[in-house]
Amino acid sequence: TVHNLPPLGSKRPFDPHKATDAYLAQVSGAARARSDSYFEGGYVLLFVNAFYAVAVSALLLWLKISARMRDLAQRWTPSRFWQVPIYAAQYIALTTILTLPLTIYEGFFRERSYGLMNQTFVAWSGDQTIVFGLSLVAGMIVLTLIYAAIRFTPRNWWLLGTGIATIYLTILFIIGPVFIAPLFNKFSPMQDGSLKHRIEALLAKCGFRSSGLFVMDGS
Repeated sequence: TVHNLPPLGSKRPFDPHKATDAYLAQVSGAARARSDSYFEGGYVLLFVNAFYAVAVSALLLWLKISARMRDLAQRWTPSRFWQVPIYAAQYIALTTILTLPLTIYEGFFRERSYGLMNQTFVAWSGDQTIVFGLSLVAGMIVLTLIYAAIRFTPRNWWLLGTGIATIYLTILFIIGPVFIAPLFNKFSPMQDGSLKHRIEALLAKCGFRSSGLFVMDGS
């Protein structure tokens, strides 16, 4: 049997591991095989992605494409600070193109084959274009700051680099739900009902106040 969450405020212990195992036990047959196939294939793709990334980087290095991108940045400006974003823009754009076939397979065709994608290819491509734009801007800024840290303190640059990465992730977590998520999903105020009241009660119990609850249409 599946163990439901105890009522809010109840002192009855709840074991999430047992509850999860009880739920998964209900999934069997073709559905279980399909689920296992999806996740096991995902584990394989972790190694494929790593190998593909190394292969692309090696290609740029051995064919001296990376060196030509560096030379182009140096011709455009003598400033080592501004050379970094120029190189980063080229690198991000080129690696995005080179990894595009794998991205399309993993992000679109594979998801559709498992029934986890209801977007058209055009709509999916639009989302990927937004992702590319955000990655391009963020990559140029973060890499420029990290290389500036390397020049500033060659021996301890990793300390500054860690700080820069931490600040970047913190800002991303803060602005993500408000500014980035709406670029990909639709948000609407949650309608009044039992679920809303339960969430508000949980927030109150935890000492949080909310200026509004919203529902994300992730489809």
